[in-house]
Amino acid sequence: DKINIPEIAEYCHLHPNYLSAVFREYTGESIVQYLTRIRIESAQRLLKEDLPISKVAELSGFHSECLFYRKFKEHTGMTPLAYRKQKAQTEV
Repeated sequence: DKINIPEIAEYCHLHPNYLSAVFREYTGESIVQYLTRIRIESAQRLLKEDLPISKVAELSGFHSECLFYRKFKEHTGMTPLAYRKQKAQTEV
């Protein structure tokens, strides 16, 4: 499911701005940055399996394969396919 800050704030009985500020203070990153990082880490684990990249994107919580490619490259410096190939070579 799509996660959004207002729903998280409502669940915690906090104002969204306050939740965002407290989260950043304790983690050093925004909620969106944190969620993206967690999704990329999940994708990195899934890319070690024999799944289509589109399925990895979906299972990691990305609703667009294009967004997945862009965010993955921003965080890792390589495309999902290049990451998969590199990991396959290092594990052999």
